[in-house]
Amino acid sequence: MISSLPKGRVASFLNVAKYLHFLLTSSPLINNSFEDQLAIKAIEDQIANEIKKNISKNKYKDNYNNNNSKLDRIETIEFNIDNALFFQCGVCMDTFQDREKLKRLTCGHIYHKECLNQWIQNNNYCQLCAKVIFH
Repeated sequence: MISSLPKGRVASFLNVAKYLHFLLTSSPLINNSFEDQLAIKAIEDQIANEIKKNISKNKYKDNYNNNNSKLDRIETIEFNIDNALFFQCGVCMDTFQDREKLKRLTCGHIYHKECLNQWIQNNNYCQLCAKVIFH
């Protein structure tokens, strides 16, 4: 079933994470107790951290450099937990940390710089709302 997921580095990472979440939460072994929910959250956090590490690795350095000029045109913000509308990156699903530097698209959705950089290598739209990023 995993082989039927859409292709593309970030899309694959994201879809695998969503698929694993589905498997974990729909398993007959999970009784949806508080402990099970904590265990699922811990697994999801580990997956998100691995995805984030893989996205930011230097093996995509050439594409990273090509996209830097595009990325520089996107607004950089500092995450403030007190007045935030979004709390996690739409690509890696990792929770933002207070005072973390992020990129905000014109649609208002925010991402980690590394995640957005990887995303725009293959896509020109917001991963969450599909609004075009670069005209």
